[in-house]
Amino acid sequence: MFVMAILTIDVLKNLIENIPDDYTVEYNKEVTIAPIDDTVEIDISGKRLIFK
Repeated sequence: MFVMAILTIDVLKNLIENIPDDYTVEYNKEVTIAPIDDTVEIDISGKRLIFK
């Protein structure tokens, strides 16, 4: 069973602030691993930050 959760801004800030400088932030989608800065969408009306 796959469970998704909402990542709050406070938790995201805490994670980002504590990532060592030599790490990259990436996402894993099926068989592709790509840098997080590849596609980031900000949905202003929906108040969402979406990593694709």
